[in-house]
Parts: sequence; C-alpha cells; structure tokens
Amino acid sequence: AYISQMFAPVLEQLKKSDDAPNVNFDRIASHSDTIQKAIEDATLFIREGKYDSAVDRVHTAFHGYLRQLLTNHSIAFGKDDGLPALYNKLHEYYGNSIQPQEVAARIKATVRSAIGVVNSINELRNNNTVAHPNGELIQKREAQLVIRLVNAIVDYIEDIEKTMR
Repeated sequence: AYISQMFAPVLEQLKKSDDAPNVNFDRIASHSDTIQKAIEDATLFIREGKYDSAVDRVHTAFHGYLRQLLTNHSIAFGKDDGLPALYNKLHEYYGNSIQPQEVAARIKATVRSAIGVVNSINELRNNNTVAHPNGELIQKREAQLVIRLVNAIVDYIEDIEKTMR
C-alpha cells in the first residue's frame, strides 16, 4: 500500500499523458520567440490537462506562424488579419506548387476547404477558450481534435516550404 501510494502521482501523470494528442509543433518553433513561447505553453497546458488553454496557445502559435511565412514570402497582410485571412493568402501563394497537374484542382479544392476548419478554430479560440471571458469552454476531446487539425495543416505547410527551399 505504501509503494502504491508513493507512485500514485507518477501513475496519474502517465495516465494523463497517454490521453494527450500526439502532435509536434517543434518544426515551427524556430520561426519566432513568440511562436516558441506559445508552443511551450501549449505543451505544458496539454500535460496539465488544460486543453482549453492549450487551444488558445496553439491558435497563437499558428497565427504567428502564418504571419511569419507571409512576411518571408513578401505577401502583404493587414495588421488585424485573423487566421482565416492569413491562411487564405498563403493558400493562394502555394497554389501553383501543387503537383501533379492532373490532380492539382482537387487538391487545391481540399486545401481551400480547410479555410472552414481554420475559421472554426478561430471562432472556437475566441468564443470557447480562456482567451476571452467566455462561458462555455471547449472540452478535452474537441480541443484535442482542434490541436490535431492545426498540427496536420502545419505539417502540410512545412512540407510545401521544404520543397520550395
């Protein structure tokens, strides 16, 4: 009983970490100090089971990441442009890099449809996290989905960036 009691906190932490979404934003952390800090915060919040806060920080990292990429590619954007506007500008820029041409139209439509996901992520962050004084917070399962979706979009963008270098 004594050993069980002694290791209970460790076992509880391991159990919580098994539920954490398997995502990795390390590839974008080097883009800016703000992005790196937001990713560090998100990772800590996920580890602590604070998924509503993690969604807020993932949103911040994603927003900063899109702004940085647009700046790197000399694509103009407004100071107050939100995630959907930034993502749309980047998607338009990447359009010609989608190959092969035979399937490019379908892939472009798929990538373009992700604007709905990006818009929903933006609305969830603004209306259902602790980023603002909201009443109804996003729950763990849905927060994990949002985090995984952002991770998938970031991975796709990073793959495009890698081939453009």
